[in-house]
Amino acid sequence: DNEGYLAMIKISTMVVMFFMVLVFGSIPLRLKAFKENKLVLALSAGFSGGLFLAVGILHLLPEANEQFDDYYNGEDADEPNGEEEEHFPWAFAITVFSFALILFIEKIATPDHHAPPEADTEQI
Repeated sequence: DNEGYLAMIKISTMVVMFFMVLVFGSIPLRLKAFKENKLVLALSAGFSGGLFLAVGILHLLPEANEQFDDYYNGEDADEPNGEEEEHFPWAFAITVFSFALILFIEKIATPDHHAPPEADTEQI
C-alpha cells in the first residue's frame, strides 16, 4: 500500500506547510517593529516580490526553451543524418532583453520621481 503512504505524506506535508505559512506570514502583522520600520517593510516586500518572480521564471524558462527546441527540431526533421542541431537559446535571450528593456524604461527613460525635494534655503 505504497500509494496510501505517499498520499498520507503529501497531505501531512501540505498541512504542515499551511500552518508554517500562517504563523510566519502573520509575524509582520503582529510585531510592532515591522509596522514602524518602513525600511524593513519595503525590503520584505521587495524580497517576496523577487522571490515570486524568480520562481515563476525558473519554472517557465526551461519549458519555453524546450518549446523553441521542438519548433526548430520539427523544421530540421528533414535532415538526412537525423541528428538534432543545437539552436540559439531564444527563450533566455528574450527574457534577458525584456528585463534590460524594463530596466532602461524605469531608470533611464523616465524622470527620477524619487529625488528628495530641494530645501528652500534663504541666503542672508
